[in-house]
Parts: sequence; structure tokens; C-alpha cells
Amino acid sequence: MTVWRVDVSDSAKDDLRGIYQYIAQVLIEPVTARKKTDRIRTAIRKLDQMPKRFPLYDREPWASRGMRRMDVGNYCVFYVPDDQTNIVTIIRIMYARRDVPNLL
Repeated sequence: MTVWRVDVSDSAKDDLRGIYQYIAQVLIEPVTARKKTDRIRTAIRKLDQMPKRFPLYDREPWASRGMRRMDVGNYCVFYVPDDQTNIVTIIRIMYARRDVPNLL
């Protein structure tokens, strides 16, 4: 079985920080913020095995570029696996009820 390297883009890192800050500071739930972000990080790390098990994002131009969507609770992780390099690049992490198509 091929092991893939998982790279997280700067935008995705900012998204994860934003998720933590919103839950911890706005909702005043720091324990929940840590649990949510840890759960997302764990799911991302698991993309090193079989990253294509999640569906292609169904909108263009993203689908033709190979972008996939992994749901983690109320959050969506958007990523692109590259067969040439065996690298999975995490593009964005967003709350599922946001205007995702316009934010990508």
C-alpha cells in the first residue's frame, strides 16, 4: 500500500486557527475548540492512506482538478491528491454551512 505525504496549505492552516479561535473565543468553549480541531487534524493525518476514498467535489472547475471533499462533523476538508508525487495537499477547511463554492 502506498503511503502518501500530507501537506497543509497556509490557507488551510489559517482556516484551522480560525475555527479554533471562533469556538474558543466567540462561543467561549475552549475545550470544545480543542476537541474539534484535534478531530480535524486526526482526519487529515489519515489521508496518508487511500486519500481517494472520499468523493470528488462535485463543482467545476474543482472536480476536473481532482479536488476531493472529506466531511469531519460540520466541517469540510478540501484536498487534492497528486498521483505523480503521492502528495495530498489540503487546500481549505470550512464550516459546511458557509458559502463554500464562493469561498474556494
